[in-house]
Amino acid sequence: MVSWNPKLYASEEVKKHLRTYKRRILKNNYKKLPLKQFRIIAISSNPNNCFDIYSNTELWLDYHKKEMNLEIVGIAESEEICNELLQEIVMDILREYDSFDKNCVRDYFEV
Repeated sequence: MVSWNPKLYASEEVKKHLRTYKRRILKNNYKKLPLKQFRIIAISSNPNNCFDIYSNTELWLDYHKKEMNLEIVGIAESEEICNELLQEIVMDILREYDSFDKNCVRDYFEV
């Protein structure tokens, strides 16, 4: 199951076409892989980690989305931009909590 966090972070390019990117994450096309690749930041399914980073091609098959409980907190159009977005998220959490760990991340995103 895929859910969108209300505090969704998105790069400038993604913000311009947010509905399209969301649709690409939810859409399943078994005939071909997606042409445009982008990165998805989600709350980690492992309680000992903070985030999981996926390529949209990893979520191509429907069973991944059904098996995983994805709480998406960020979308970026490339790996480099994804790293910048992660830095922004970490800095925002540090400003609010004066520390950074898995509990701060889950409290910040209210998960």
